[in-house]
Amino acid sequence: MSRQSVTVEKALRTLQQLVRRPPPDDKTQVVMTKRLPSQLATDETPGLALLGDEVAAMATTQAALLDDLRFEHMRNVEDAFWEFVAECWLDRRNNHVPTFIAQHEIKLFDDVCYVPVEFLTVPSETEVLGVRLPPVDDERVPTVAAAGWGPSSTTAFLGRA
Repeated sequence: MSRQSVTVEKALRTLQQLVRRPPPDDKTQVVMTKRLPSQLATDETPGLALLGDEVAAMATTQAALLDDLRFEHMRNVEDAFWEFVAECWLDRRNNHVPTFIAQHEIKLFDDVCYVPVEFLTVPSETEVLGVRLPPVDDERVPTVAAAGWGPSSTTAFLGRA
């Protein structure tokens, strides 16, 4: 697991813990109020009143989500994120972090793309601008006669092999 992915889970756990605290007696500590998502709001609980450290944790968590490649596909991060906060506040017994991760994470993967480069040969593997160029006789180079790849070309690796 990358350092960045740990950051997202840790930020979500921290936020979940903060939101679950009992409300303070002193209402002057509230720095933000926001309506609950319509599917979670009730007449008794139409919205949440958030404290300064909760708002700061929300900003930190949202920034971590936006920086993590596993969540870059999310179109409306703010709505999904706010629903997570509301669920944590309304249901304080269950851990909502694994559910959020399972619903919104896309597993990362690496692909290798082989691109023939005509009339280019290299004596040993060379990297140019993030593209790896292996020698023609490298065992990782696919040999496809039908594609016209011959001994006069090398193959560029784009990605990680």
